[in-house]
Amino acid sequence: MENNNKEKEINYIQIVKDSLKITWENKFLWWFGLLISLGGGGMSGLNYSFENEEAEEIPPETIENLRYFWSIYREWIIAGLVALFLLVFIFYILSVIGRGGLISSLLKMTKNEKADFSSGFKAGKDFFLRIFILNVFYGMGLLAVAVVMIFPIVRLAYLKVYGPALILVIAAVPIIISIIILASFLKIYSQIYLVGSGLGIFESIRSAYAVLKKNIKESLIMGIARMISGIIAGMSLLILFLIIIAFFSTIGFLAYFSIGYAGAIAVAILGISTLVVVNFIWQSAFNVFLQCAWILFFNKIAAVEDKKEEKLKEEAKEKILELEKV
Repeated sequence: MENNNKEKEINYIQIVKDSLKITWENKFLWWFGLLISLGGGGMSGLNYSFENEEAEEIPPETIENLRYFWSIYREWIIAGLVALFLLVFIFYILSVIGRGGLISSLLKMTKNEKADFSSGFKAGKDFFLRIFILNVFYGMGLLAVAVVMIFPIVRLAYLKVYGPALILVIAAVPIIISIIILASFLKIYSQIYLVGSGLGIFESIRSAYAVLKKNIKESLIMGIARMISGIIAGMSLLILFLIIIAFFSTIGFLAYFSIGYAGAIAVAILGISTLVVVNFIWQSAFNVFLQCAWILFFNKIAAVEDKKEEKLKEEAKEKILELEKV
């Protein structure tokens, strides 16, 4: 038991330090982080109202104006929506490729192998379809769980049975949160198995589940460390934003009093552009840091499982040799 506990000891602070070092010394990885950021937008929630009798009716004039606007600009609206959909889809494809390329490059680095952007991007393209299917599998699984958990609540609320609906909400929220957390761990480990070992999709999921099952406590601690890192990174970015805003605000006032509105507007545009660029660079680097931390952590817990399996195999071989001698 003592040996197992020693094997389980994980220096989370060292993982963070090593991740920061790798992220800073290998800035080509930030391009993969940028690709991941392009497809990282969340979906907005849907708001439901069950008090339809109190909803305000849209004035007939507004409906008529909307119909008139649609009749004139229908082709442009459809073209814009199609272009927006294609743009989002392309960004998502690049995000998945970036994820595969980043995992592949980091795994090479942990093995002291040479890694660069071109080889990583090629690996990302090779693993694109499998990572995409894996993401869809987890997404559909979470959606199915959400539907099963939420549908009875929505039904009761629609029937205005608010007491049981509230009880179900209180019971469902911690369950859904727990499932999301565990699914996020499974997804991270599955992606690493998929890219690092060449396993199939379901083999990667099974292997990820086996590792998670034996390392739930360690995974939760790592999740807390990730959350703390995110808070620190967010606060740091906020401070940096405030410094940039203060700087360009000062320059803008000076430009306004010396040049006029044109100078102030030019400084404002430059300031906003700077904020956007800094935000993307920051997100890119942070994506690399997070993925690196998870891979270093995964190597620790996977190594423990590998050692255990090797010991079991050695013990089995010894028993077979003893039986053969007898």
